[in-house]
Amino acid sequence: MATAEERMKILEMVQTGVINSDEGAHLLNALQTGTDKASNGADARWLRIRITDVKTKQAKININIPMSLVNSASFNALRYLAENTTWQQQKNG
Repeated sequence: MATAEERMKILEMVQTGVINSDEGAHLLNALQTGTDKASNGADARWLRIRITDVKTKQAKININIPMSLVNSASFNALRYLAENTTWQQQKNG
């Protein structure tokens, strides 16, 4: 389920200019879509990150992220890299 904290983080990113409003809306939609699929019992896909302390065998980190959010973030990261690479080439060339 999408928490208020997750939604606020996205809104803060829009407010500070890290992402634009369209990207923020896309992320919020992806977050909600992932939540809807999970709550409807559909086959929701998740990126699961588990980190366990080897000595104590206790879980230290347990994170589940909807794949729709991962895909949106990947798309935005690739677009950011493409824009900055172009800028760097123009600056150097």
